[in-house]
Amino acid sequence: MKFLLLGAFFIGATLCQSTPHEYEELIGKLNFDRRQFAYRMNISNMYELHWDEKLNPKLWPEYRAPNSSFREMLIGREQNAIEAEVYIVDQLLLEIRNPTFWKRTKDSINRNRWPYWPFEHFLPTQKSIACDSRERKYNWTTPWKRSSVYRTICYLGPENSYSKVIWKHGRPGSACGNATNVVGLCRLKKGTKDPQLSHEVQNMRDFVNKLNFERREYAKAMNISNMYKLKWNFALRNAKDNMDSSRIPNFQKIYVFGNNDSYHYESHALKDSNYQLTGDISRWDEQLVEEHENGTLGFLTHLVPEQKAIGCFKKHYVLKNREIRGKVFNLEYTSMCHIGPERSLKNSVWKFGAPGTGCGSDKVEDGLCVGSLPKSYKPFGEFDSETKPAASGTSTSSPPQEEQKTPSPQAVPENSSPEDLRTPSPPVKAASEGSSSQELRTPSPHIKAATEVSNQQKYEELVAKLNYDRRELAKAMDVANMFKLVWNDENAKIAHELSKEFPIKNHPNRNYRQFFAGRNNDAIFFEKEATKHIDELAAKDELKEWTDRYENQTVLTLEQFLPTQSYIGCAPWNHPTPVKIFYRRYKLEYSTICVLTPASSFKDAEIRVGPAGSQCGGGQVEDGLCVKGHEVDDSQIH
Repeated sequence: MKFLLLGAFFIGATLCQSTPHEYEELIGKLNFDRRQFAYRMNISNMYELHWDEKLNPKLWPEYRAPNSSFREMLIGREQNAIEAEVYIVDQLLLEIRNPTFWKRTKDSINRNRWPYWPFEHFLPTQKSIACDSRERKYNWTTPWKRSSVYRTICYLGPENSYSKVIWKHGRPGSACGNATNVVGLCRLKKGTKDPQLSHEVQNMRDFVNKLNFERREYAKAMNISNMYKLKWNFALRNAKDNMDSSRIPNFQKIYVFGNNDSYHYESHALKDSNYQLTGDISRWDEQLVEEHENGTLGFLTHLVPEQKAIGCFKKHYVLKNREIRGKVFNLEYTSMCHIGPERSLKNSVWKFGAPGTGCGSDKVEDGLCVGSLPKSYKPFGEFDSETKPAASGTSTSSPPQEEQKTPSPQAVPENSSPEDLRTPSPPVKAASEGSSSQELRTPSPHIKAATEVSNQQKYEELVAKLNYDRRELAKAMDVANMFKLVWNDENAKIAHELSKEFPIKNHPNRNYRQFFAGRNNDAIFFEKEATKHIDELAAKDELKEWTDRYENQTVLTLEQFLPTQSYIGCAPWNHPTPVKIFYRRYKLEYSTICVLTPASSFKDAEIRVGPAGSQCGGGQVEDGLCVKGHEVDDSQIH
């Protein structure tokens, strides 16, 4: 069959979404970081970046021409890229004490024409930026020999040589020449910033843009489905005037504009926190979480998903004698922000699944929920927290690892599958699945439980997500006979019976196929690594031979894209599966098993090429998907 083509296409099919709004946030983030770097290191000629469509570079991975006017920078980190950058910054800040460090760094960058990874955006005389308009996957083999994946490549100009960049030292903004000093950054007249904004307001706007960029990036990397976009809020800003230790705050604190010691300490502490490995805070460093709970530290506070508003003000904060990596640091900050309405890191709601699918009735903007504080919200005291959205009348979810359920050893995770969906389950065990891209298990202390819902309702969002992905693939890859999946109770009964087996046995003459959803962090990471293997097989025309070997098992992540599958039913799954691949051990956990019909053969599946929905056999067409005109014959399912 033509599954080789379909499998190879699917790998790239979901990576082409234009996200122009993200660049405003990106530029704000980069300018905020550049300003902070200038103040920490006394750089007097650091320029403000502005968008420049005239940058027209070659696409990665082609190297710059010797006379080019730009350098490359990768953004939009996936989980492995976040992990890599946290690791490398931690190591570089230790290595930086070596007097030969800068010379060796400069020589290495110039010799290999590498990006100044991950500090490319700190070159002071870069003034303009432009980014690729599509989301793609860029593999960057880091200097420590691991591959990291980024979604987007940007180009910074006019400098193309690291060694020729001029660094001037002194008071930030004092060496701007004819440019304007804007809170330590040199702004060109052709800069795009709003001239009506005060410099301090612009600086704070950059900070909020930075937080939203990082929240969106983290939600996509860790599959957090209920991450909200932050909006400025004067009530939270003015809460500084009403601070009283006897009053309960409905916000958390972030400390901003720190000194060099704070940057070093936070960079080392990030490495120890485990935040770069998982979005499940029950697996973060316990002491670090407690220090965020009591307000001693605040550099991870902005990742609490259902925070929706922020207000900042000038306030000096000092934290002395913090020891890490054998050195003592004195942390000083000049400003503070209140971020609400959540008052706790541990007791907040974290839902897992496709970013933006846990927003309830709120709007979604490229993976972030867009909503407002409850009308009854007050910075202090009690308010009606029931106004919080709870995912379209379904359930709230918990982190991926807690009671998740897993695939059988025969399941072979591959390529980016539809995001894990999880939901609440029957009384005792946690989590049935589905209706939203999340799952509920027995609540841990930091997870809020949701009410029980009917069986089919639990999986409505999962089915909707699968149909969205099937439609997208059909349109992108000209699959003419891709059918819409419809819930079927008989399939659900089979899924329930299969959930009692471990491992799942081969069933002769079966008229169905199964797959798994609701991934924990290990399963997500494992599937990303497996994607590389699929890429290699597809490039060598060996993908079909490989998938044929799993004809009587599960070809995970590709299984749900067989075009003629029309009916689906799901049940909870609770069988963790240890797997070792090369140097790493995984504990794969999935929360859901689903049964698809009527196709029972993977290798003989019929795939027709043509405009989406053009070969539906006389049935109805719904925006590129074929729709069955009759109910399934239950007697045909074994």
